[in-house]
Amino acid sequence: MTKLSSLLFVSLLSFYAFSATDSDKLDKVLDFSGTVEQMTRIPEDTKASLDSIIPLIKDEATKKKQIEVNKALYTSMTKFRSKLDFKEELANALTEESLNQLYEWYISPLAKKITKLETEEQKLGIQGLNEYVQSLEKNLPSQQRSQYIGMIVKESKVLVNAFEGQKIIALGVKIRENNSLHADKKLKVVDIVKQVEMESDQKNKQVANIIVLQYFRAFESLSNEELLQYINFLKSQPAQRLMQITSQGSIKFYQLVGKDLTQSSSDRKTASE
Repeated sequence: MTKLSSLLFVSLLSFYAFSATDSDKLDKVLDFSGTVEQMTRIPEDTKASLDSIIPLIKDEATKKKQIEVNKALYTSMTKFRSKLDFKEELANALTEESLNQLYEWYISPLAKKITKLETEEQKLGIQGLNEYVQSLEKNLPSQQRSQYIGMIVKESKVLVNAFEGQKIIALGVKIRENNSLHADKKLKVVDIVKQVEMESDQKNKQVANIIVLQYFRAFESLSNEELLQYINFLKSQPAQRLMQITSQGSIKFYQLVGKDLTQSSSDRKTASE
């Protein structure tokens, strides 16, 4: 089969008109998987995480600046919250067979347990993570368990989303700050982009460490066998398709937020002049 005919074949398989029953099933997949709750909580969870560092900032000018940034970021994220609804995209991307496989997984006891653990961990964020690290050092996980957690992080694409999201937001924040400066102190956008790229490497390492630790903490109650079952699901074609759609959608969301941050700062600057 040629590459072109293969693509056509895949496209034909992917085209599926959802019935009312299938639409209801998709709703349940989004609900049981925690996708709806976890995605729509992004503004609140981001705000809570950023607000938690405010008390650690000693310089008052820097603290005031961070509070302003946090407020602007939350406003922009709330503005585009509806963009985190991926039902239409999933309805167009999933075949009947893929939808059924996702549904069967997410109604299983293990899937419900995992979703609950992931949702609870998202709400916790970085709270108590330092204390958890100390307890982890006293009782190190086995090599196999560490390998399984690493595979879950990899297959879930969570790091890719986190890296891209934080880079887009960082760029928006820096451009926002740059727009508020006097003309003789402003940087070129290309220079700001280079600065963000350089800083992202170090930030990515910090983000990766935090996310891996969160998975260790979230899945403490799961056996290695349960972790392996989850890995096998994450590797499946339906799960990969689900994560691809949600990943693309979340990145578009962050792009809208980043753009809005820069525009709102320009509007504020114009209004004050």
